[in-house]
Amino acid sequence: MSENWTLYDRLERMAVVQSRVADPLTLPGDVRIEVDAVEYRADPAGAKMGLIALYLAQQAHEGGFTDNVTVILTRFIVDATVDINDLFDHAFVEAREFPEWTEQRADRYPISTRTEGATIQAGSHREDGKWLYTVNKFEAYRRGNVAYLLQCTGTTMSTRLEKWSALNDMVSSAHFDD
Repeated sequence: MSENWTLYDRLERMAVVQSRVADPLTLPGDVRIEVDAVEYRADPAGAKMGLIALYLAQQAHEGGFTDNVTVILTRFIVDATVDINDLFDHAFVEAREFPEWTEQRADRYPISTRTEGATIQAGSHREDGKWLYTVNKFEAYRRGNVAYLLQCTGTTMSTRLEKWSALNDMVSSAHFDD
């Protein structure tokens, strides 16, 4: 197995079949996230992009960048012998390839009664000449041979620690409630 595989590369090899879920009505539960309604608004265009949810900051930064939080849910089928937690061996690869990535956090959480494990990663990087702070959460759920991978990513151009902390809290709160 390649060390440079991203989590989605590993998922492609692990799953019998996989697909993104953009319609919450096709789920046996709800995707929940605690969003700061004063700072962010839901954008229904997220479903057209294959997202279960998209939240945009009410105000853009100079240069037009808008802070955002995206939620992606992938449903996949696996054989009974597959250890879904193996996905998280690859959870930190993609962000670490961002230009000038500086990692502030990379946590991996064990299998619990509700999940097959989770990760949260945060750091800053350069994109199009701008410094961005990004928080990314992956969490897996399994019921029989049907599994769900939740990804929540928040990005801000702010350099204020309060904004970073609030973004960490929002992204960390995302979960699938079945």
